Amino acid sequence: LAAMRRAAILCVEDAKQMARRRVPKAFYDYVDTGSWTESTYRSNEEEFNKIKFRQRVLIDVSTRSTKARVLGEECAMPVALSPCGFGGMMWPNGETHAARACEKFGIPFAL
Repeated sequence: LAAMRRAAILCVEDAKQMARRRVPKAFYDYVDTGSWTESTYRSNEEEFNKIKFRQRVLIDVSTRSTKARVLGEECAMPVALSPCGFGGMMWPNGETHAARACEKFGIPFAL
């Protein structure tokens, strides 16, 4: 367990593997599937796999900011979380933890 706490998550697949080890199989399978033929699930994965990040080195990032305005409110980054019904299934009080983390880091939490 201590090794899992220190494990680095470097990509989505790392997070999936960690979840597969830590979450009961029925819960993991429920979240990591699509309906019926799973064609939309596979299509979404294919599209996300096309996204590539271009690394830039030796660029001054000391003045960069992720701050943005979302619906007229300033936030730490242009991302919002919302409860989706699985947070509590994946981790005890997961939705509550997510809301508290959003508050701590200045990220909107929408209901």
